[in-house]
Amino acid sequence: MMLAVLLVIFGGIFGYKWIEQKFTADYLASYQPPPVPISATAVLVETWDRQLRATGSTVAVREIVVSSEADGVISAIHFDSGDSVARGDLLIELDSQAELASLKSYQARLHLAEINFDRDSKMLSRSLISTDQFDRSKAELDEIKALVEQTQAIIAQKSVRAPFDGKLGIRQVSEGQYLAAGEAAVTLQSLDPIFVDFSFPEQHLPDVHLGQALTFTIKAYPGRIFTGRVTAIDARVDERTRNIAVRGEAPNPEHQLLPGMFADVQLNLGKGEPAMVVPETAISHSLYGQAVFEIVSRLSPAGDSELVVRRRPVETGAEQGARVQIEGELTAGAVVVINGQNKLQEGTRVKIVPGPDQSSEDVPRVEGAADPVAAPVVDG
Repeated sequence: MMLAVLLVIFGGIFGYKWIEQKFTADYLASYQPPPVPISATAVLVETWDRQLRATGSTVAVREIVVSSEADGVISAIHFDSGDSVARGDLLIELDSQAELASLKSYQARLHLAEINFDRDSKMLSRSLISTDQFDRSKAELDEIKALVEQTQAIIAQKSVRAPFDGKLGIRQVSEGQYLAAGEAAVTLQSLDPIFVDFSFPEQHLPDVHLGQALTFTIKAYPGRIFTGRVTAIDARVDERTRNIAVRGEAPNPEHQLLPGMFADVQLNLGKGEPAMVVPETAISHSLYGQAVFEIVSRLSPAGDSELVVRRRPVETGAEQGARVQIEGELTAGAVVVINGQNKLQEGTRVKIVPGPDQSSEDVPRVEGAADPVAAPVVDG
């Protein structure tokens, strides 16, 4: 009797466990996770202007470091940092008292030499002096004239003037300072117009020509677009980068653009071919390359329509704003995922909800789909 009781007890326990495992296995076999909520949009076909983008820098048309040709102590400074100056404006004066004194001495000697030369000329015409004496008188006159001109040139070098119209930088000297020849005193730059230097890959060389319009943006002025034109194309291609250098010129009447600014340059190359376009967020990147998730409708085991995703490899092309051109196994009007790709894999069931910038009217639709999103129907 005890053996029979034990068999009944253990048999009930094992039977219960077996039934429990069977029901659990049947439930798991028939279980489907709920659809993943995602946002989607339709693939469009658009014709864009072909554009060439490059990064560059602004460069002054003329830029020098102002310095003196002669040594001396600075006696006067006639500018402040950041001043705009015109060609010929006096910037710095060096002490020239010693040279002025020498000039007076040479001018006095010159006056005497001119008197002697005039007297000897008259005496030579009367044959009262020899030709040799006259030649010495003329040589002395020429020598003193050269000394006067040399001294005047040194005095002129003591006055530093602006060689062209432009804007001065930060002053690097002070009055009373000894300024050596060639030592930097201040920078001078011509800002209107201004150059924009950039480079692009050699394969685009046939698309770029002199006089071509260009636009560029500067980070210091967000939202503002500057315009210019191509003025020079380099005569050779860089062997290391296979890029060719280009120089553009842009007006800068308000002096907002300064040399050395980072410029994002765009060249318009004309109309391109029609291409499929999707938002940039639709592109999924992985070790297998770039792809988009296309949403399709299929029949479920219960006979209802449901939405699933299919991974479609694509190649990306030109970008414009937040949109990108693609090539791949897609057709115009196909619906692709634009948000939530990290939760998806091939065949995942999805439910489309409007994105942050979408309303229910913006979501594409099709007939026959349980979800109000348009998608082509394929066999399961």
